[in-house]
Amino acid sequence: MMRQDKKIFSMIGPVALLMLSACASELPRVYTDGYGYTEKERPIAPAARGLSQQGVNYPQGSVDDFVINVGDRVFFDYDDTRLSMEAKQILSRQAEWLKKQPYYNIKIEGHTDARGSKNYNYALGQKRADVVRRYLMSRGLEDRKISTITYGEDRPAIRRSDDAAWAENRRAVTVLGQKK
Repeated sequence: MMRQDKKIFSMIGPVALLMLSACASELPRVYTDGYGYTEKERPIAPAARGLSQQGVNYPQGSVDDFVINVGDRVFFDYDDTRLSMEAKQILSRQAEWLKKQPYYNIKIEGHTDARGSKNYNYALGQKRADVVRRYLMSRGLEDRKISTITYGEDRPAIRRSDDAAWAENRRAVTVLGQKK
């Protein structure tokens, strides 16, 4: 009896491991942005979601202050790199806030929705990040403090294929670097 139990357990082990590895491959990827947040952890500005946080005080100069009170992202129309008036207002607030907090470097992430080829979306995401970078520089931020990266369609904010999700995914996000 003891020998048969060992044989059963030795067969169950590899099967269980195979089942667990199959489940693990279905887990969503979590990316670290190099600035201490993952895409899922990074707070999203209420203004970007159409919400208000009136009466909530965050420490001035903190990441939460920037994300919640200033706004860390701007949105683009389909297949477009032009900044809307709303985007320019958010970026102007970002520039003013960043001038008061000179110890931050920033990274501008360019994103697209999933329509279009991978290569096209990488190029479009880079153009969006570059447009934001140029606008922030025109508002007095130093070139050396701003880097850009494109993620194209690879890091969607919302993983659905409909107009509302695509609109949220067509964005540029300003990510604060570590305080120096």
